[in-house]
Amino acid sequence: MVCENVYGQTINEWLEGYRSGATTPGKAIADLHDQLTQQPDPAWILVFDWPTIAEQLQQLAHRCQNVDAESLPLYGVPFAIKDNIDYAGQVTTA
Repeated sequence: MVCENVYGQTINEWLEGYRSGATTPGKAIADLHDQLTQQPDPAWILVFDWPTIAEQLQQLAHRCQNVDAESLPLYGVPFAIKDNIDYAGQVTTA
């Protein structure tokens, strides 16, 4: 299964998991969140809490209702934001 170990996966592996039906953005992101919270890494200053992530997943689903997800090159792919980049509502440490 694609999400057994979400660390180190490529964008293509994330997308293939969605296309094949092996997982969904909600399941894959939940697995990643579980790993990040159960095995903390000091490199991560902030990992969003689950309610924030769930809201983002709902927004993703809403925005993609009338769009073919395969036409979106980063559909459901998680990413990190460096802590010195401003992101509305989140801590900027620089």
